[in-house]
Amino acid sequence: MMTATLTVPEPTPTPATAPPAVAEEVTCGMCNGTRGTWETTDGQSPGKAIRRWVACTGCNGTGKISK
Repeated sequence: MMTATLTVPEPTPTPATAPPAVAEEVTCGMCNGTRGTWETTDGQSPGKAIRRWVACTGCNGTGKISK
């Protein structure tokens, strides 16, 4: 009866790389992270029921800005 020797390959070492450069994000100072406001008047029609979401122009509606 023959027995074969089982060889386990050694794991290949992983190269040391720096983590990807990701811009740090902070809360938007214009909207305080709320991402925008609800607009309830159009400025021209008194008493008209209007409701629409207006995204913050500082962060484009994300609530965060890159540092």
